[in-house]
Amino acid sequence: MGGAFVPLTGVGLGEHITTLLAVGHRFPLHLGTATSVFVVAITVLTAALTHAFFLFQENIGRLWNLVAVMVLAVMVGGQIAPGLARKVSESVLKRALVTLFLLVGFMMVLRAF
Repeated sequence: MGGAFVPLTGVGLGEHITTLLAVGHRFPLHLGTATSVFVVAITVLTAALTHAFFLFQENIGRLWNLVAVMVLAVMVGGQIAPGLARKVSESVLKRALVTLFLLVGFMMVLRAF
């Protein structure tokens, strides 16, 4: 059911792929997460290039400060997360991931109303 809403809303692609691979197909969590990151990276890169094309046509330069901060945060998080994932057991990571997804889903429902 959740997979039907991912393309319609544009959110949850990474969460859906990670959960599907780790729980549905019994992939090791680190492989499911890495596959999800790869798919999301391709999707985000395509979307970012499309947005950049249209932003340059509109001459909106203020948003690049936000983009720079987000790229820096992703780079730092991408370096910290793999080391942290190696030090924590897979069952703890799965519980933390499920808790995080439930919290994000709950927050999204609250913001909708």
